[in-house]
Amino acid sequence: MNVSEARIAEEKSYYEQGTEVEWLKFLAGYVNRKRFIDVGAEKGGMARVFLDLGFSGVLFEPLPQHQPELAKLVAGTDSKVFSYAVDNRDHQATFNIACDADGNVLDYFHSLNKIATHEYFAHSKSMPVECRSLGSMLERGEIQAPVGILKIDTEGNDLGVLQGLGDLRAEVIMCEFLTPSLYKEWAGSFPEGLVQEARRLGYRNVLAVKRRGGRERAELNPTRYADGDWGNLIFLNDTIFAAAQNAIRARLQRPQSPCHFASPVQVYHSPNYGEAFTHWLEAQVEGFARLDEKLLLLDVGAYHGDFSKPFLQKEQFAGAFLFEPNPQNAKILQEQICDIPNTALERLALSNENGTAEFYCDEETATGSLLPYAYPPKGKLRRYHVKKARLDDYLNDRGILDQIGLLKIDTQGHDLDVLEGAVRTLVESAPIVVLEMLFTELYSGQAPAHEIVRWMAEHGYRLAGLFDEHYSAEGWIGWCDGCFLPVSRAAVLHEPFQIRTTPAAAVVGEPDGNKLETARELQERSAWLEKEMAAVNADRAKKEAKIAKMRAEIAALKRNPLRELSRRLRGKN
Repeated sequence: MNVSEARIAEEKSYYEQGTEVEWLKFLAGYVNRKRFIDVGAEKGGMARVFLDLGFSGVLFEPLPQHQPELAKLVAGTDSKVFSYAVDNRDHQATFNIACDADGNVLDYFHSLNKIATHEYFAHSKSMPVECRSLGSMLERGEIQAPVGILKIDTEGNDLGVLQGLGDLRAEVIMCEFLTPSLYKEWAGSFPEGLVQEARRLGYRNVLAVKRRGGRERAELNPTRYADGDWGNLIFLNDTIFAAAQNAIRARLQRPQSPCHFASPVQVYHSPNYGEAFTHWLEAQVEGFARLDEKLLLLDVGAYHGDFSKPFLQKEQFAGAFLFEPNPQNAKILQEQICDIPNTALERLALSNENGTAEFYCDEETATGSLLPYAYPPKGKLRRYHVKKARLDDYLNDRGILDQIGLLKIDTQGHDLDVLEGAVRTLVESAPIVVLEMLFTELYSGQAPAHEIVRWMAEHGYRLAGLFDEHYSAEGWIGWCDGCFLPVSRAAVLHEPFQIRTTPAAAVVGEPDGNKLETARELQERSAWLEKEMAAVNADRAKKEAKIAKMRAEIAALKRNPLRELSRRLRGKN
């Protein structure tokens, strides 16, 4: 067996929970007691990991067909195998045995809690079993404490095991969790109950490995579990968490549930504002889809909804919150989104603190900001007294801190303040972030682009793309849109690398004659028209010369066809 085959066989032995194995190996370095308890050992896949790490312990597995393999696994060690089922008390019970459609006994899905029908298996067989609680066995000296790692996987009864711990505590406890849409009868493995019981036992921190639809991610102290998720909860006592928390957070920044693209993403330029960026960003949203769960879009500085509408119309998000403090813009925005479901307008400014603030706006309502203009405003300057809030507080109050897929911020120089009020959102949701990047001073007190890039890097984000660059009359960049992606899911760049191109259909970009606002734009329009006219004239001259030649040939053929034929034959010779 080669190395890759051995790795596949190893993963199958603990049923493709390789992420949990790697986390347990990592945490084993912080554990002081090299003893383990494996409840629901099955064929010993997880126990083998602990034994290889130098641990010793006890294994619980009531299914008779697994007993010989487990006995072989612990032979020659001071570890022991018990054939009990583990519950919250000592009693006699029925152990339900899972079989396939042909009645063959499976390796897993056996449980104290019977499932009537399921597409994967049937509890068509059963056997009597003696149940013990770990607390009872500890009291009678049948097992030893303290314990380094307690692993529980009972197919629906993990809560019962926790409830029966008595005085037994482990430095690390891992329980399998399931959600109702997967196994509604196995309420003893629903994550909310497990977390609540673990807290009662003194475990205040949990590392959750969540899976759904072929994707997975690890989260520290998540606030929500979506129906359809499954995985494992790794509870840490305070001592282990204090020692390992920095290393845990660092590991969480590594690629996990990495982005997935069906094909290379094409990056191109378009003369139509926002077109190329929207095309690119839609591909990123698809590639960063998490656990097949539609998340939420946040549009901070939504203006008239131009950014959000393409995503909402294509139903790429479960819903959206659009923040727009300018009353003029908010009125138009409300009309734009009134027919789009699950979309809410908040007449609210976001910042790094809660309270009220003055909002400045001139005649161009797209440029309004909490910061004063650094240049003379166009026309009359308006001031509005608006409410402001921290994004973390807003989302936390609604219980959706971990449900954000895309965060767009365009607050005219105030973007860094918004980010400072959204640190928890970036940690718990790891969303795609779109920001306006200012390279020239347009607002008093604005954060320059390089400070935003540095701040984002310090918070686990990489700059992934720049689009719709605006240049000055000198040819210097003034501002553009920038997209940042979480390093935890996009740490590696892959070949082939490409130069941003212009599609053939858009090589010549016609400035929109109905949207000209500056003298420079008028000059660009005039230059474009002159260039187009010259090209048309040149093409017309070529066509006219060709037509004249064709007419002369037709006339010669009509006058004397035989003579013309003889002339052509002589020409060939």
